[in-house]
Amino acid sequence: TQPGMNFMQAASQMSLKLQQTPAFHRGQYLPGIGISKEFQDAAFALSENAPMSAPVKTAKGFCILHLDARFPTDENKYQQEKETFRNSLLVEKSNAAINELMAQLRLQADLKDNLSQLNTSTPTAN
Repeated sequence: TQPGMNFMQAASQMSLKLQQTPAFHRGQYLPGIGISKEFQDAAFALSENAPMSAPVKTAKGFCILHLDARFPTDENKYQQEKETFRNSLLVEKSNAAINELMAQLRLQADLKDNLSQLNTSTPTAN
């Protein structure tokens, strides 16, 4: 690449495939990428001062991200949906904590599966 080239010119010169995502939020499915925490973490770390990412590995290959635009949060929509989101996140976290507790209790209880033995040793009535 030559000094002074922009991102699109450099990618084109190197015959790299360019794909622009639609505006998205965290956790959203992206066409051609899917749901990728690594991709989204890299995208939301971009700034005006650092508009290009290092290569990011996704399930579909490697990407280099370039920040085109950032859209501010709609404060009114945020205020309307904040409590619903908070409640759903609270339920999700409590379910995860309960599942973890149940898994630990099962390990501590050292339960044995005797149902398979019971089914094979039960005499049949004629």
